[in-house]
Amino acid sequence: MFFSIYIIILVAIIVGYMIFTNRKVIGFLRQLEDERKTVRELAVLNDIASLINKDLDEKSIIETIVDKSKELIKSEISALLLIEKGKVTGFYTSIGEASQCKTEPVGIISRVIKEGIPIRSNNIRELEGFKGFLENQPVDIKSILIVPVLLR
Repeated sequence: MFFSIYIIILVAIIVGYMIFTNRKVIGFLRQLEDERKTVRELAVLNDIASLINKDLDEKSIIETIVDKSKELIKSEISALLLIEKGKVTGFYTSIGEASQCKTEPVGIISRVIKEGIPIRSNNIRELEGFKGFLENQPVDIKSILIVPVLLR
């Protein structure tokens, strides 16, 4: 009888230790995944920053930035809108040339520029200030992340 109680207590201690160890391992795995994500993000940002030191033409640099930003946030499509003095001077996308673009930022993009804050939404059509897409829009955009980057 005494031996049975001893075995039960020993098994309970071992199971408790295994559960405690398992939780620690899961915590370490989550931390490792977070660190991998950070390293990946820093690598992409480093790639973009290294473009400054290369002798590339503007179009190549912008295309690389568009592709790397798409990779960074794991999106299907990315775009870069260049605006100078309130007028669009260039529009680049990860799906090819963007031949048509509004000449002045309106709606959501205008709001991002004026307020200087990013906008993120899983349903672009519900955003205040959404003005719609061009008639011949090549893709159906549902979610969006717009981040203003000011160059001085």
